Amino acid sequence: MEAMVRDFGIGLVMVGGPDAFGAGGYHDTGVERALPVSMDIRQHKVMPRGALVLSLHTCEFPEGNAWARRISLAALDVLSPQDMMGCIAYDWRLGDSWLFPLQAVGDKHLMRMALNTDQIGDMPSAQPGLRMAYEALRASDAAVKRVLMISDGDPAAPTIGLLNSMRQAGISVSTVCINPHTPTDQQMLRWVAENTGGEYYFVDNPNRLPQIFIKEAATVKR
Repeated sequence: MEAMVRDFGIGLVMVGGPDAFGAGGYHDTGVERALPVSMDIRQHKVMPRGALVLSLHTCEFPEGNAWARRISLAALDVLSPQDMMGCIAYDWRLGDSWLFPLQAVGDKHLMRMALNTDQIGDMPSAQPGLRMAYEALRASDAAVKRVLMISDGDPAAPTIGLLNSMRQAGISVSTVCINPHTPTDQQMLRWVAENTGGEYYFVDNPNRLPQIFIKEAATVKR
């Protein structure tokens, strides 16, 4: 499409709403380069900041944790310096813990270093990590508050009380299910997203993961 527009003069019209353009995952793609507009937000006169917390569960497929690092870095790349980001992973010794706490993105250097880690374990329950994300996001002044959790769906489900509290605080949880052990594992993640106003994604090809995280980060940035 990019070459057709640039080299052959083919006309291209793109229309969309609040889930299109940057928030639709077209940031830094051939579609963006073919259009006369940028998917990035560059006017800083009025830009409420967003906050994104990643919750990473061991990805039980070949090079799964390497993918977890890659998709986290893809989401980080989309956020602007004044946006906020935190990342939670399960540690075999410490339980659910922050790879880095929710904070302004800044120059991204320290966050990049923290994300290049093998400290991503097989969390037994979604409750502690979501509770940590809830408490951090509730205390932040961000205009948009989002949790993005990737899992195979086998951790124990969080309580409905916690999910209701998150929704009341304006915190949505999007869930990404990859390589589930049983169909029931998908149901838990879909249930979490539906009860908080987030999005549910089922992924059977890990190559789709970075684009999903880019889309979610762009939604926060918007």
